Amino acid sequence: YKSFLEILHTYQKEQRSIKEVLDQVSELFAEHPDLLKEFTYFLPDAVQEQAKERLQRAAQEAEMRLRNNQTARGGGKQ
Repeated sequence: YKSFLEILHTYQKEQRSIKEVLDQVSELFAEHPDLLKEFTYFLPDAVQEQAKERLQRAAQEAEMRLRNNQTARGGGKQ
């Protein structure tokens, strides 16, 4: 939670570009595709389209990782 607030606060102070923010948020929420998809609501309208595309891609990657992890854990059980 603190990391998330720090990312937003630094962005608001214009010390980070939107690309850096999206990269950090994608890493922070790598295992939470639902949060990645909803993050755009925290951003100004001017960058939402760019963010939506990038975070949608990150969310899809996270969902694939989660599915692969579940398959790997359940794959040995019969």
